[in-house]
Amino acid sequence: MIITDLPLVKIYGFFQKGGIGAEVGVKRGKNARLMFELTDPLQLYLIDPWAKDTTDPYLHYDTEDNMHVFYERVRAGAAEAPMRMFT
Repeated sequence: MIITDLPLVKIYGFFQKGGIGAEVGVKRGKNARLMFELTDPLQLYLIDPWAKDTTDPYLHYDTEDNMHVFYERVRAGAAEAPMRMFT
């Protein structure tokens, strides 16, 4: 594991264009969109629990209603992106 204070834009500059990537912890999808735009991956996997029910501990960070909104927005954004983003 590498910990750095470099801005994400600089970190993404090290990524190979046309590669395969993943983001764990997508939440609202802002960083996923930036990653997609800057690295032009062949595939980008987005992983997040988006709190599926009221017992999910992830809800400690936001409400269940907001998590459903985040999920739907990311899903809608993915539908507008080139299909290779989510294959």
